[in-house]
Amino acid sequence: MKFSMKMFSRKSMVKFFLNTVKKEGTPYSIAMGVALGLFVGFAVPIGGQIVVALLFAFMLKANKLLACIFTFLTNPYTVTFMYPFQCWFGSWVMGDPLDYDRLKTIFGELLKSISKQDADSSLSFLDRIVNAWTAMLDLGQEIVVPFFVAGFIWAFVSAIPSYFIMYRMVVKYREMKVSKIAARQTLIQTRKTQTISSSVSDSK
Repeated sequence: MKFSMKMFSRKSMVKFFLNTVKKEGTPYSIAMGVALGLFVGFAVPIGGQIVVALLFAFMLKANKLLACIFTFLTNPYTVTFMYPFQCWFGSWVMGDPLDYDRLKTIFGELLKSISKQDADSSLSFLDRIVNAWTAMLDLGQEIVVPFFVAGFIWAFVSAIPSYFIMYRMVVKYREMKVSKIAARQTLIQTRKTQTISSSVSDSK
C-alpha cells in the first residue's frame, strides 16, 4: 500500500472517521475492528501487522477491514519518528533511558534495510515478513525489550478507550439515523393527512 501525506490531511481524516462510523456491521464488530487495529499497530512491528490483525479479527469476530486499516497507524511516514521515541519511552519506563539520537540512527538504518527488501520483487510476502522481524530482533535485547514494553503500553492505552468511544459513536449515529427517518415519515404522513383533509373540505 502506497502512502502520501494527503492521506493524513484534516479533510481526509474527517471523511475516513465518518465512513468508519457509518460502516455496516454490529457496533461491536466495528469498535473491535478499530481497537484491534490500533493494538496491533502499536504492539506488533511493521512487516506482519495485517496477518496478525486478520488472525485476531477472525477469532474475535471483529470487522476485518477496519482491523487491517487501523494498523496503518504505523506506516513508512510515522515509524521514522514513532519507533525511536517508542523505544526510548520503553527504556525510560524500565528505568534506564537510552540515548534518543542513537535510537534515531539505529531505527533509520533498520527502516532503510526493510525498504530495500520490500523493493526486491524476488522475495515473497512471507519472506519479507520473516526478514523484517529478523532484522528487528537482531537489534538485540537492549533495543527490542524496551520497544515491546512501550508498544504494549500504548496498545492498551489506545485500544481500550477507542473501543468504548467507537462503540458509543456507532450506536449514537444509528439512533440519530432512525430518528431522522421516523421524523421524515411523520412529516410525510402529516402532509398526506393535511392534503386529504383539504380535499374533503373542498368537496363540501
